[in-house]
Amino acid sequence: MAIFPSQKGSSLIIALVFLAVLTAAGIAAFTMSTTEERMSSNAQFRGAAFQTSYSEIRAQLEFLRKDATRIDSVRAFDRPRVSPVDSRLPEKRQPLTNLTTRLNSTNIPGGNTNVNLTYLGERVAESSSLDKFYNYAFELNVKRELTSGAYSDQVQGFNIQMPKP
Repeated sequence: MAIFPSQKGSSLIIALVFLAVLTAAGIAAFTMSTTEERMSSNAQFRGAAFQTSYSEIRAQLEFLRKDATRIDSVRAFDRPRVSPVDSRLPEKRQPLTNLTTRLNSTNIPGGNTNVNLTYLGERVAESSSLDKFYNYAFELNVKRELTSGAYSDQVQGFNIQMPKP
């Protein structure tokens, strides 16, 4: 079998093209596996984010239960309101201090916790006398985002009844 001078480098070029295709496939597989690892890591840490945000809600409710002046200051923020249309605006939200990090800071994974208390307005008190009680509705929103990207957003609504003077 005779080798022609024009065919001397063809096998080398075919091998280089084949090697380039395999390299591109390997890089794509590496990128996909890294993405899958991050996704599974976020799925594992989502439970931790949920538990942290839920414990933050419980700590905030306990804090508000012990200190009624905090509720009154949030309610006072709503008094100068002109129209009920702006009841959904973010300016009504009052940021609260993150309590969970003070409770057990060694067990909490790194990340950010945002806590907001929103005064929704006066509501009709269920199964109570309208002329004897005020009923105020609030919403407590806690968003916990870990440094890995996993997050949990929890919302708890509650009412406070106060006797009329």
